[in-house]
Amino acid sequence: MKLSCSSWSFHRTFEQGKINQLEWIEKCAKDLMLDGIELLDEHFRSTEKAYLRDLNKFTTDLGLTIACVSVSNNFRKSQSSCFHNIGRRSTQNLKGSWL
Repeated sequence: MKLSCSSWSFHRTFEQGKINQLEWIEKCAKDLMLDGIELLDEHFRSTEKAYLRDLNKFTTDLGLTIACVSVSNNFRKSQSSCFHNIGRRSTQNLKGSWL
């Protein structure tokens, strides 16, 4: 069996600025001895190709597999919200940029 961890599991630590994405990846490899990770879009400091390439190499060099990259959304927002259509369009645009 192989185990992985989602960066969401550390979302409070990320939000408090106690860890960044690279530190978390290293923790997953060295301290938690996991096999893979799930990366959430909100924990990326950049989506530039060079950074993503370096991130992939860093992860691979540590022996981890990127099991999934998840993109957040606000689809659960109330249908009665006056901003529903704007929020939905914004979410669709965000998801499209990751494809």
